Amino acid sequence: MTTDDLPNEHLECMQWAISHGAEVRGVVPARFPGRGLGMVATRTIEKDETIITIPLSLMLTVDSIPSTFVKKFQPGTPVQAILAAYLTRGDRRSLKKWDPWRKVWPSRQVFEDSMPLLWPEFSQSNSGAGDIILPPSASGTPETAQANPLSEADKEIYQNILSRQRTRLQRSWEDVVSVIPDMDWDSFLHNWCIVNTRSFYYVGPGKDDPEDWNDALGLVPFVDYFNHSDEWTCDVAFRRTDYIFKANRRIEKDEEVYISYGAHTNDFLLIEYGFFLDQNACDAVYLDDIIFQELSPADQAELKQRDYYGNYEITSTGPCPRVGAVACISYMNSEDWRNIVDSDSTEGVDPQKTAEIISGWINAYLKDCEASIESLERNIAAGQDERRNARVTVILNRWKQIKSLCESALDMVDRDSTDAE
Repeated sequence: MTTDDLPNEHLECMQWAISHGAEVRGVVPARFPGRGLGMVATRTIEKDETIITIPLSLMLTVDSIPSTFVKKFQPGTPVQAILAAYLTRGDRRSLKKWDPWRKVWPSRQVFEDSMPLLWPEFSQSNSGAGDIILPPSASGTPETAQANPLSEADKEIYQNILSRQRTRLQRSWEDVVSVIPDMDWDSFLHNWCIVNTRSFYYVGPGKDDPEDWNDALGLVPFVDYFNHSDEWTCDVAFRRTDYIFKANRRIEKDEEVYISYGAHTNDFLLIEYGFFLDQNACDAVYLDDIIFQELSPADQAELKQRDYYGNYEITSTGPCPRVGAVACISYMNSEDWRNIVDSDSTEGVDPQKTAEIISGWINAYLKDCEASIESLERNIAAGQDERRNARVTVILNRWKQIKSLCESALDMVDRDSTDAE
């Protein structure tokens, strides 16, 4: 970690924020070798100490940009679209307020190097055609898209992630060009990615939460230096009039200070933010593609009626209860199966048979992992484009993570099966 070689514009951004009402205590932007920028403690920070406060007046939201610009768009236009359009074609005089902050935003190339949304060469299968093979949860497949339509409820946001993102982008673009026909696509896309990766929860004073949580967002200056961790050290609270950032434990001098972007899987982090964690307690993958192939039409109807169709999650600690339930439907009679999902009944459940079925599904996923890893390794060995190879390496490392997760989940299933004997 170092602040010595940090370009002046980063410290100028901090001073600009302070001069406009922000309160900053004990932290400063810093460069972390091999990881980019983050926020570091300049002294010991005590638990429950407020380290940053950002007033509402400094935020960039649909309520802080000129109402004449917002009113150009039809009701229902995504907030992300309006903000991206404003950053692209808003009045230069009104935008000038945020110039010191905007100077430190990522370039278009940063997004092209890190976000699969901007990668033309992705694939959903290990055909060996030379494409980058994204994991199923990240890219989405026709089967999972049909089972989990493009809503944003609960676990559904962790499947078909890239498909959902592309849909949001396409809708944003269509809504914007219907109002500003000569909008520049490249500039708009860059600013759309800025909003996508740097926004915080925001709902204006006196307003209710929107139906689509993607519309509850705004940009909060300076605090976008914070990196994400599943073991964050700084809690974040929006109080309608400001944002406050408070240490949730003692933080030592020179320690990086983290916040949480949410309890997200690594596939979600990769698609939405362009990175993923080496260790992530929230990581998960889904067996939907594999399980759907084994379900009869009658089983599918039964699962849908009981709201057990899709979102079959596994983590390093094993499968979720939905996986156990769908395994049981293959050998139990309908009455007993309904009892186990509607109550605490275990009548008719065969733990060994259930474990055998689940293990088969996980092993099928492991087989896909191994094939994808082999294909990606061949891709790298044959590649001549350094930039493209870097992208392939990112996805290869993600597949290796998934393989390890599946192996851990399989061990847990086997262990639980042995304990049940």
